[in-house]
Amino acid sequence: MNDFEALTAWIQPRHLSASESDGYRANFESRPLRVLHITDFLRADMAARIARFLDREATYEQVYALYADYDEERVSADVWREADNDSRYYSLGELTGPDPRFRLR
Repeated sequence: MNDFEALTAWIQPRHLSASESDGYRANFESRPLRVLHITDFLRADMAARIARFLDREATYEQVYALYADYDEERVSADVWREADNDSRYYSLGELTGPDPRFRLR
């Protein structure tokens, strides 16, 4: 038995029925990669609040990885820049938390 009441502030109501949940579970479990794509999941106001936080109130650290060093996960910016383009796996901003100006005191 599922209690979806607590989720109504965040999730579109059409996703909160037992039949939808069962359908998502069956879809998820039927795939070898265990990936589920749900469109229009969050309520618009909550999606806007999350987007605002990520855009204006969050801080990020730039992180780097190479294909050859993927087991070690990260490399320094210098190592990444010196590597051939084909060796670079990713460079991205990793969320580190809220900007100090927005933290509760």
